Amino acid sequence: YAIRRGRSAQNMVPVSQILQDVMNRLEELSKRYSAIPGLSTGLSDVDRVISGLNDSDLILLAARPGMGKTSFALNVALNVAKAVHKTVAVFSLEMSREQLATRLLASEALVENNRLKTGALRETDWEKIAGAATILNKVDIRIDDNPMLSVADMNAKCRRLDDLGLVVIDYLQLMTSAGGKGYAGENRQQVVSDISRMLKI
Repeated sequence: YAIRRGRSAQNMVPVSQILQDVMNRLEELSKRYSAIPGLSTGLSDVDRVISGLNDSDLILLAARPGMGKTSFALNVALNVAKAVHKTVAVFSLEMSREQLATRLLASEALVENNRLKTGALRETDWEKIAGAATILNKVDIRIDDNPMLSVADMNAKCRRLDDLGLVVIDYLQLMTSAGGKGYAGENRQQVVSDISRMLKI
């Protein structure tokens, strides 16, 4: 795994050597300059603040319950899958894969999610839903709804995906830590800190 990550144990590196890598990166960025260096979230104001979604970024989306965190994250996931045609992995520890697919369909069709959940659909809704389903069939979004997911499980599954552009986890506090039952006596803050650290790594 260490070899795959390309981070074998190495000696300290002089800044002159690192600067060469930085200069090469700057040259590459200038050639394909865009307003943001990373993948777009689809929301220009957010992109401007966070410079898009970049490699090695760990972005936490926090808000009170019912504020739309899942909807926001799914909109970002859908935009990345549609705009840059990369694979997006969505790990849902709270909702089933059917619930998430319904939300994606509602978002793309611009039909209220409640109408899809209850089946109270209008005649015009069906046409929108059919069009949205056609678009969703063309994107590569992989959904995993294992409620007992650990970071190690997620790593193993993500390593099997080609051209992975974004990983979405909904939501972090429900993840199982590497320590498993060994964390029973420790507070939840320590567990979440441990999970966050492993995700960043």
